[in-house]
Amino acid sequence: MEKAEKSGKPTPVWQLTGERREVVARPDGLLEQNLTTAPARTWRSGGWVDVDTDLRRADDGSVAPVATTVGLRFSGGGKGPFVRMIRAGREFSLGIPGDLPEPRLEADSATYVDVPFKGVDLQVRALEDGFSHSFVVRNAQAAADPRLARLQLQMGGGLAVGSDGRGGLKVKDPGSGGVMFEAPQPQMWDATLTEPTEGSVARVKPTERVRKELEKAPGPASKVRPLAATVTGKTLNLVPDRTLLTDRSVTFPVVIDPAWRTPLSTAAVMVNTDYATDTSWADEGMGICKNGDPHMSNCGGDGTVTKRLFYTFKPAGWKDQAVIAAEFEVNEVWAYNCTASEMQVWRTKQPSGATTWGQQAGTNFAGFWQQKLAYKSVAHGNEGIGCNDHTVEFRSTELREYVESLNTVDSPTLTFGLKAADEGSVTGWKRFSNKAALRLVINVRPTQPGLGGMRMSNGTSVNGICQPANDPLIVTGYPAKLQAEITDPNVGEKLQGEAVLAWDDGTGWRDQVTNITSDVRNESDDVDNPTTYTFAMSSSTHHIFIPENKLVSWRARGWDFKKNQDTGQDTNEWQSASLWSNASDLDSPGGVRHACHFIIDTARPPAPKVTSADGRYPQKPPNLGWYGAAGVAGKFDIRAGSTAAADKPTSYRIHLSGWTSPREVPADANGNLLGYSITPDSSGEKMLKVEAKDQANRTSAQAIYEFRVNHTTPYEGYWRLDEQGGSSAVNEMDTGLHNLQLKGTDYTWKTPAKIGTGLTVNVDSDSATRGYAETSQRVVDPTQSFTVAAWVKLDKKTWYSTAVGQDGEVNSSFYLTYNHGKDRWALTNRGEVAQALSAQPPQIGKWTHLVGVYDAASKQYKLYVNGVHEGTSGTVPAWNGGDGPLTVGRGKTEGSPVDFFPGTIDDVRVQRKAVTLAEAQRLFYGTVAARWKLDANANGSTLDDTGIGLVLKNRATTATAARCGEKVIDGGCLVLGDPSETQVVGDDHAVTTGPIIRSDQSFSVAGHVMLSSFPTGRETLFSQAGTNTNAFTVRFNRQASGGNGAWEIDVPDSDAAGVVRRTVQHESCRVCNEENAPDHVALVYEAPRRTLSLYVNGLLSAQLESTRDDVSIFRANGAFGIGAMVQGGVASEFLRGTVDDVWVYQGDLKDGQIIELAAGQSGLTRENAP
Repeated sequence: MEKAEKSGKPTPVWQLTGERREVVARPDGLLEQNLTTAPARTWRSGGWVDVDTDLRRADDGSVAPVATTVGLRFSGGGKGPFVRMIRAGREFSLGIPGDLPEPRLEADSATYVDVPFKGVDLQVRALEDGFSHSFVVRNAQAAADPRLARLQLQMGGGLAVGSDGRGGLKVKDPGSGGVMFEAPQPQMWDATLTEPTEGSVARVKPTERVRKELEKAPGPASKVRPLAATVTGKTLNLVPDRTLLTDRSVTFPVVIDPAWRTPLSTAAVMVNTDYATDTSWADEGMGICKNGDPHMSNCGGDGTVTKRLFYTFKPAGWKDQAVIAAEFEVNEVWAYNCTASEMQVWRTKQPSGATTWGQQAGTNFAGFWQQKLAYKSVAHGNEGIGCNDHTVEFRSTELREYVESLNTVDSPTLTFGLKAADEGSVTGWKRFSNKAALRLVINVRPTQPGLGGMRMSNGTSVNGICQPANDPLIVTGYPAKLQAEITDPNVGEKLQGEAVLAWDDGTGWRDQVTNITSDVRNESDDVDNPTTYTFAMSSSTHHIFIPENKLVSWRARGWDFKKNQDTGQDTNEWQSASLWSNASDLDSPGGVRHACHFIIDTARPPAPKVTSADGRYPQKPPNLGWYGAAGVAGKFDIRAGSTAAADKPTSYRIHLSGWTSPREVPADANGNLLGYSITPDSSGEKMLKVEAKDQANRTSAQAIYEFRVNHTTPYEGYWRLDEQGGSSAVNEMDTGLHNLQLKGTDYTWKTPAKIGTGLTVNVDSDSATRGYAETSQRVVDPTQSFTVAAWVKLDKKTWYSTAVGQDGEVNSSFYLTYNHGKDRWALTNRGEVAQALSAQPPQIGKWTHLVGVYDAASKQYKLYVNGVHEGTSGTVPAWNGGDGPLTVGRGKTEGSPVDFFPGTIDDVRVQRKAVTLAEAQRLFYGTVAARWKLDANANGSTLDDTGIGLVLKNRATTATAARCGEKVIDGGCLVLGDPSETQVVGDDHAVTTGPIIRSDQSFSVAGHVMLSSFPTGRETLFSQAGTNTNAFTVRFNRQASGGNGAWEIDVPDSDAAGVVRRTVQHESCRVCNEENAPDHVALVYEAPRRTLSLYVNGLLSAQLESTRDDVSIFRANGAFGIGAMVQGGVASEFLRGTVDDVWVYQGDLKDGQIIELAAGQSGLTRENAP
């Protein structure tokens, strides 16, 4: 959205785009979705390309379309099948006995002349999502040939082919049971053309173009018959209708035509009064058709037939969005005459290929045809008398409201029925294309306010949190302010909040005060720091009276504005609203929400005041960072909330989230409790609740102090150096104790670096302006073990250059530096008495990761360069030279700053321990634990860039892009459960020999996956085994989302059987929409925040239902698995399909990095990982 607004041009949103759906962000802040019933694009090598069915000769001699949604290969002549269709590593092929001649190519068709015998041609045609193969009988002599009594084709590929119960065929994956391809009942037709007549009735002139079209589909006057299709073993039998072949009135050629497609061909369905429902038509009729009328034919059946048409669409990223406009479009290609007649568009139930006329008509009409949405009187498509083909557009308020009414799920199914207003008159007969379209203009609503961001006045500050009805917040005065955090996916958009107060006034619980509006502000573009909107609660302004000692609730929601109408002075300027903060989605895995509740009790003493005494754990808000660590103590000052003698506290009741019970602590003589030490025993969001008790044993209102605790970490200092300006750099480990202060003037922020941006110093070589940074005090004790690490880029080698050091009284206690005399990186001390050197000289202008280690036990330095141990020193003399600040960009010698670093420094980390080789490698590799490209490999295992093995079990195999259906990122994919590899259902999967990440710390797992079909059960993509259960399982669950299917993550509370399991789900996915395209699935776990997020195709689900913040994952000791849930050496929930480009990170990836991985364009590699 932001890109479209800045550029002033529509910008494709590829993450929401699909085969039948294009999503575009408009410069006016709206989204436009253009949906079609036929595939318009396909996924290739990490992006969408337009479907192009034109055939080209390939290098191997075969013939293939430019781009379709399945992998198609037609024979170039000779032996073998005449067609191969590939999906998710599975192949379905058809062949005919004998050698094939070289085909004649024309547009999307390949014709094999005189196959299977003279006078009959085999014509294979590429479709957007499959193929058709036709036997074109050119003359009566060929039609009389007894070999046409039964046509036999040989099937290959190992898939299960059988009847669909309606005369058609289905091709299933025998492992998952899902349908991969389907073919409706085949039909045959002749080339009869409507005879021209006088007057206003229909006429069609026979042309070469029309004759060619008749080889692809029957015309309005064609004689059409169904034919039998049966399967015997690996043989497909087609039995033509002999009566049509021998009918003297037929016009040759006669076409015998089965068509094979991927599922979802029910996007266009025709039902009628006389014969089987059809889902494979190119254009079909609507209204009443009479075979006896000389100007009508191809009615189907033997006499009069009434037909109705249905079109189905599936939008994406849809949940809770506002529909501004909706337009249904369909192309009319034939009419009985050019006199306008009314046709109607209805809201209907979704039909299938098995829907009969009786199921949607007669007494069932009202249940199936639910609401008339729009109508029009037109006549198009009869070129002979002057009304050419034309697209008919339908718009109405009812149509828009119907579309918007289905926004309770991410991927709803929208079905439109098309019928003639007068189904008793032939003048209402029309034919329409199967390629209908639905155009939607959408406003993305603000996000539902989270309860964690809702606060109210509690005494003098706005720190009263959102409490449920059974534990309301007690306030001692009129709440002057309410606050809510509101965000909008349209970054930077102006928003306004709305709040409502409710209580029971004796006549029942109801809203008492409405339309309380907040200030108007631009929404923050920082997801971790959302904008807070404040509601002033002045009774004189809003005439708000809130009764005392009564339970009161309040809720809030956010509004965005119409374009260029954002003053906030008139609610008519509002465009669309978020859900109310207390609105619950009972089907979502996040639990039920509640309103915020409080009671005004003026008789209570006011709440005490709580502040951080040492800055270790500052209050949230406004401090939204992560501080300290589990096990690290912080000191707090607690003071009386009132100076009145009667309110003077004698003790304080203190409770920290995670404690089993509160603590009662005496106050000092002044009624305060200063410097009280509290040690969080776990990381995450923390809430400190404090109540005061006075001499009369009255309990005060509750003070709430929230803060964030980092996960247990060995870092004493961690400077990202991502600042965008200023003269200081924050230490992520504390609140200012070790912040870096910039010195000199020769420094620059925002230089592109290894992780975000870095600090560039000493560009101009001017000694008067030299730049560096230093802390205010010692960070590590140089007499004890320590580790210092940094990414550095040296721009020149003119002198010694120190990246990180720590001052003593005269010299630095250590130097992580470039040693100019030896032309090596080094960890050294003054005089080079002891130093560890790199194996190779530094390279100018190249990023290098340095880890310097002092091991107090061995009294040695060690140096790691880019994760490799390259040097060890001799004995390091004992340090007794005093303590000074840590320095970045210089050292100290003989009392003066020296060795100024010329270049860029990034991501400096200091630990009070000597790291191991493995830990040094993790510092270098950042969060990359493993990456498997999964390209073709003949061995039984595949390695990532560091040699971490992934063992391929059973018939799991890596394959080339051609076998993977050309849906891969680069080179190939992992094929799982392919029945062509074995004639029984396999249990293919891949595993490591042990854990590759700490699952109790932050981590991310991501990869591309394409299921062979819409599965009937659960199929696991990733799993991490523990002792008794999996630490996490990422799977596709067909039963989720009301049976529509969804990706999900399943996490147990502990490594034990029968424990509570927590789940997040994502129902906006390509497999959910039965598209022939891969999904990119990513799990991100942020341990300090206990947040688990599921991204699909680079995005969280609408309204963030794929995220929850109450998850703690245990440390698992078992194997990491791909393609199955592996536990105790036993695998289950096998995935059938392909997997590609799997990444595993020890750390939480950010939104932008997930999007890059989903697009297959990530710059994150083992060499430049975050």
